[in-house]
Amino acid sequence: VKSCRPQFVVLCSSMAAIQGVVGQGDYCAANAFQDAFVHSGAFGSETRVVSINWDVWRDVGMAASAVQSLSADSLSNETERVLVGIRPSEGAKAFVAALESGLPRLLVTPVPPSGRFGC
Repeated sequence: VKSCRPQFVVLCSSMAAIQGVVGQGDYCAANAFQDAFVHSGAFGSETRVVSINWDVWRDVGMAASAVQSLSADSLSNETERVLVGIRPSEGAKAFVAALESGLPRLLVTPVPPSGRFGC
């Protein structure tokens, strides 16, 4: 019987797994689990597994939806993050680059990580 294992699996994680988000421990933990799963070997050596830790996306996604629902006086840090977020065209290029990289885990952000983590 021939195995029907996929050639690759991509897990879309979040920077929340690295950075943490106040009040979102469950979301951070779920994303950290995905990142750890990459190294578990659950798919065996025949399947390449990669986890991509995405920053916020511009114009699409959970952060953009949240910004649209906020009142004008509460638009501050989240709005700023979305305005400098990943554009869909950049995200598509980053996705292909992640697959081509051969790395098991990558961070995709439109700003230097030092700007996000204060290092």
